[in-house]
Amino acid sequence: MTSCQAKVKAGLAGGRRGTHAGRRAPELPETARQRRKPDRDRRAAPVERPLPGYNAALKNALDFLHQEWADKPVGIVSYGGISAGIRATQQLKPVLDALRMAVAVEAVNVPFVANLVREGGFHPTDVLEASAVAMLDELVRLEGLLRPARSEVRMQLTAR
Repeated sequence: MTSCQAKVKAGLAGGRRGTHAGRRAPELPETARQRRKPDRDRRAAPVERPLPGYNAALKNALDFLHQEWADKPVGIVSYGGISAGIRATQQLKPVLDALRMAVAVEAVNVPFVANLVREGGFHPTDVLEASAVAMLDELVRLEGLLRPARSEVRMQLTAR
């Protein structure tokens, strides 16, 4: 067994001694931090990493209500850390387009949302309030444009 294979085997064994064809895998070297801690504190805990996409609840809602939401305007409000959820927004837009929803160009992106939540409520900045007003105005405009299309579709469905 090459030294590289031994290191891989030792890594897969989690640093424990194991045997392979009668030979023992070498021990992994302990770090200084591991030497300071008692054995009972040496555990690996899975940590959930937030994915940069939209969540399962929204996907379920889109799957279930796509017919009712077709030909209707939609505005996107995203929040998060430094990116304000923009990666999730970019993944969501083609899905909404494919489901025949009209995505408003104006959006509300809330960066560092934790800094805006205090005293049990959300306290937006003036910029966020202005972007929300712009998005709502855009939604009203889009709704007026799409209303004739929805009524035409309804008339076609009732004529069948």
